Amino acid sequence: MARLTVAADEFNREGGPLGGNWEDLITATPFLIVNSVARATSVIAGSAARWRDAVGPNQGAGIEIRSLGNLSTDFWSGVILRASADLDAGRDFYVGRVFENSAGPNYTTEISVVQDSTITVLHSAAMPWVIGDRLELEADGSILRMFRNGTPLGGSFTLTDTTLSSGQPGIFSGSNSSTNGILDNFQAWVFGTGGAGRAKYRSSEKWEVEWNGVVRTFRSAFDAEEWLDEQVSKHNRELALARAKERARIAARIKLDAPSDFRPLVNVFWTPED
Repeated sequence: MARLTVAADEFNREGGPLGGNWEDLITATPFLIVNSVARATSVIAGSAARWRDAVGPNQGAGIEIRSLGNLSTDFWSGVILRASADLDAGRDFYVGRVFENSAGPNYTTEISVVQDSTITVLHSAAMPWVIGDRLELEADGSILRMFRNGTPLGGSFTLTDTTLSSGQPGIFSGSNSSTNGILDNFQAWVFGTGGAGRAKYRSSEKWEVEWNGVVRTFRSAFDAEEWLDEQVSKHNRELALARAKERARIAARIKLDAPSDFRPLVNVFWTPED
């Protein structure tokens, strides 16, 4: 199924907290924006934040890795899915992350589940990464999948887990300086059909919205959402009309091909003449 992008953040704004689109989940160590990237403020608990707007449970998220190579298991870069609103010791989410714990080119890569702040590793292996790679994680029903630059890692990085069923996508990082645990270009999506997609990109100056390859720029989130809602409504009307035409075509075909004495057990499409 197609990825329908529902959230994105390039972090291109003045330094400080992530801002109103985000909810920090570890209150003592919130994320900070430094030099137009996001980084954690702790190497033990790390920093975690989820996107504020509601997102469907079948979701994915990705980030661009901007730092690698520090020789410590305390530094990592990652994304989270199905994150609950619970804070601190109560936090729950799936996480896909890469640790900066070797000299490369292979780095510890894992999918885990966090319940009440306790991490359980579901799969871990050494995988090649370089700065600028995109790490992506998807939760589709009970299936979890990890990607590098849009390509599935495969093997046991596609796995099944039923621990969490709902929540929000977000980011997760461990860092103690501006040189490790750095994230950029967050994106989140849900799954759908029909090839339609949407995206919101927030900067300090504009909102950009994309629908089916058409990009519009707005000066306010309200105007962006209003235009996007119009496109969604139009798409749904066109889809309903196409389905109605297909049902009519099938009904006409059934009537044309049926023998003169045919009577359906359940009359769905047509009523034969006497």
